[in-house]
Formats: sequence, structure tokens, C-alpha cells
Amino acid sequence: MAQESRRGRLCGILLLVTGFAALMAGRNPLVAATPAGSDPWEASAFSADPAAILQAASRIDAGGPSEAVVLFSEIRLRIEADGRKTLVQRILYRIENAAADASWSTVDAPWSPWYQERPGLRARVITPDGAVHLFDPATLTEAGRAAEPDLFQDARILRAPLPAAGSGAIVEQEITIRDTAPFFDRGTTETLPVRMLVPVHLWRLVVEAPVGLPLRHVVRQLPDSGFHEETADGIRRLSFEYRDLTPYEEIEPGQPSDVRWLSAVTLSTGASWAEVARRYADIVEAAVRQAGQA
Repeated sequence: MAQESRRGRLCGILLLVTGFAALMAGRNPLVAATPAGSDPWEASAFSADPAAILQAASRIDAGGPSEAVVLFSEIRLRIEADGRKTLVQRILYRIENAAADASWSTVDAPWSPWYQERPGLRARVITPDGAVHLFDPATLTEAGRAAEPDLFQDARILRAPLPAAGSGAIVEQEITIRDTAPFFDRGTTETLPVRMLVPVHLWRLVVEAPVGLPLRHVVRQLPDSGFHEETADGIRRLSFEYRDLTPYEEIEPGQPSDVRWLSAVTLSTGASWAEVARRYADIVEAAVRQAGQA
């Protein structure tokens, strides 16, 4: 993205992944699997009573000047045997002041049509008086998304303003992205940032994959106690949960690659680097042969 939002950088969002048309039809097993916790927002998306959310949020202090406080950030990732992924991400945050970056008052979601469905999005804003303002899909805009000024690709982005988003408002968003084909059929690597430049009350990642998939993970700059793994009915489930994360201080740009300052979970599904390299070489050689025959 040429102009990447401040919130997008902080959340690492993939949102990947943030933006919303109607959520894709059908019951989503990733969402249904979420148990209710001690805070109202830990129940299923958009099910918590707005008054209960406001009351629970009032007990969470930013601990100092901050644009926002992330009350709950959850990523649920299902990886199929062929490498296709389904991502469901929820984020719920409180805007702390009127001078907060404008990206906290918008919803946006990037995707690549060559291997992904158009994202499904939902959002609501709860103002301090308890009123609920629902995101209007009619306000969505769609545009191309260039990684670099001289790089052309099919990546797209959905973006829309959030209604009534201002100081003291609580924003709840959910984004769903489904792959129609694997990004790379010999495995991929993804790094999901955990800490942000704002306080985070609860961050959670749940990954589900077939037992036979060579799924590996590395946790950096975070305690080992936040990880749990279980296997049932041929599915591995990896869970990562971290609470009351303090924000980063100012991050010095241009640090060398061996300086590990990022608190993150990295996932890999490649069998080996040798296998990944062989498959990539095959793709490149096929493209070169095709170009030579043109």
C-alpha cells in the first residue's frame, strides 16, 4: 500500500488484515469455536451488549497518553492441506482522543483477487452514550493497492469511514478473507505482530491445520506461557494469548536485520527450504520457457 495507515502498521493487519460488506453467508466454524471469557467482547462477534462493553472498557486505563486502547484483538486462521487459508480477524478498541490518527476512524481490507475472495466485513461503533452506529456497506470504496510506485499487481483494497467514531467511542470490527487457491503450494511464512504502539488488553491467535501439514511456529519477544497446543480429530490447534501488553516506545528506523525488536508470532508451512526453493525454481523456469516461445 503506497500510503499505509498508522493503525494498519500497528495491527500488522494482514488485517493482513480492516473494511466491511455483508459477512459471507453461512456459519463460520472459526467464529463458533470462540468460548466466552471474563470480558463481554470475548463472546462471539457483535453479540455482546453495548452497555456491558462500555462498563467493562471503563475499567481499562491507557496508562498514559495514547491514541487508542486495543481491548481485544483476535485472529483465527484455518489452513487446509493444500495451503488455502481462511482468516477471521476481530479487533475492538476505544479511541482515546479527538487528535487520534484518522485511520482509527476508518475500516479497510486489502486482498488479492488472483487467489482470494473479496473480503467480508462488519463493523459497529458504540458511542459513550450507549448508542450503536452500524457500518454502512454502501460507503465502501474499492481501489488498487500498489506495494511500490513502479510495481504493478492485482492487489485491491476496500475502505470506508466509520460512523460516529470519535473520542471515547468503541469500535468493533471483523474481517473474513478466504483463499480460492493457495498462495504458494509448497508452503508460506507469515509474521503476525502482537505488541503495538498503543496498549493491548488481550491479543489472541488460534491456528487450525491438518495434523499432516508441516506447520511450525516461532514466538519472539513474548513469554512462552502464552502458548497452548492440542490435537483432536486429525486437526492441530495452536493457541497464543497475551494480556496487558505495553506499547512500543518510539521505534528507531533502519535497524539492522539481526536486531529483534518486534514482538510477533511467525508461522511456516514449508516442509523445508530446499523443497520451497525447488518449487520456486520450477515456476521460474516454466515462465522463462513460456516467454522464449512467445
